[in-house]
Amino acid sequence: MKTVLLVLALCWTLMAIDRPYTGVHAQTKLGSDTSSESQFYDPSLAAMNEPRLADFANDRSAQIYRVTIYPSLVRDTIAVRVEKQREIYSLYARRLERGSRPGVGKLVQSKNIHLSAEDSMTLDGLIGNLKLFQMSTNDDVVGSDGELWVVEGVWQGQYRLVTRWAPPYDAANRGLQPFVAFCNFLVRKSKLSVARLG
Repeated sequence: MKTVLLVLALCWTLMAIDRPYTGVHAQTKLGSDTSSESQFYDPSLAAMNEPRLADFANDRSAQIYRVTIYPSLVRDTIAVRVEKQREIYSLYARRLERGSRPGVGKLVQSKNIHLSAEDSMTLDGLIGNLKLFQMSTNDDVVGSDGELWVVEGVWQGQYRLVTRWAPPYDAANRGLQPFVAFCNFLVRKSKLSVARLG
């Protein structure tokens, strides 16, 4: 009986660890095929009531970016989206609390913020340095622990998805300093109650 209970506990733990990554891990193997990129929509984003950004590519005036950070083990998943409206960005932040439960987690925090003119100008500079639409969808760094960072962007009728495993790790040699700076700026400005800066 103890063996059966131990096996069941182990299976439940593995499900709790693996399930949040299912949708994303399927996407980390993407090449440069933008049609497969546009199919990206993870269950965590659905749980956050976040829109599917690829749908906004039909609007050439849309300028939208989102960073989603998928955690290791039992840390919370967060998403921070910004949309430019004239010269000012609106920021939408969401946090899923996962704890020890299996599945994607429960939405426990939502924040909607208008960035100041100064912060909006800073963000424009970070986006320019990021060069998202020139980045490869993924690089050769993968791991079994650590965070997966996903950045999506919509600009001038284009949609782009970029994934990086643990981007603060060896960021300079991987050419990811602008990527990390962009993501960290959004996380800081989100004021979500979770520390997650690289």
